[in-house]
Formats: sequence, C-alpha cells, structure tokens
Amino acid sequence: MAFTHVNVQQDLKDVKLWQVYTMLKGLENIAASADIPMLVCGDFSSLPGSAPHALLAIGKVDPMHPDLAVDPLRILRPTTKLTHTLPLVI
Repeated sequence: MAFTHVNVQQDLKDVKLWQVYTMLKGLENIAASADIPMLVCGDFSSLPGSAPHALLAIGKVDPMHPDLAVDPLRILRPTTKLTHTLPLVI
C-alpha cells in the first residue's frame, strides 16, 4: 500500500508533477521486483485535466501541457520521461 499527500503551493505545478512522477517511478521499481497487489491512494491536490492527473490516469503527460510551461529548475526535462507503466485504475 502506498499513500501520499502532495502538498505544495498551487502555483508550483512543476513541483507537484515531480512529486507524483517520483512516487510512480518508485512504485514501478517495487512492482518490477515483486509480484504483489498494490494499492495507491492519497491526496494528490490535483484536478482532472492537470498534468499530475493525466500522468496518473493515462500514464503520460502531453509535452505541450500548460502545466509544463513553468519549470525553472528543469526537473521535468525531458518531458518524454513523464510516463509510467503501472496498471492504475482511477
């Protein structure tokens, strides 16, 4: 079971997406090493249509998503890395 609370100022969309992406990559590593059921839950502080929601719901973020416009530390680059392969049900 994984539980999270993404807690960041609403204008720091890059940080929020990075938190969700990092969590999903860690869970992918666990899933690759063990054949166990996984439950992921939490407060993602994200609305449908946001980049974190897209990453969770469809497994990727469109490189042209408006949430990617501000990334001063370039933590989300390259944007093609913003994917996951977990079989999530939203």
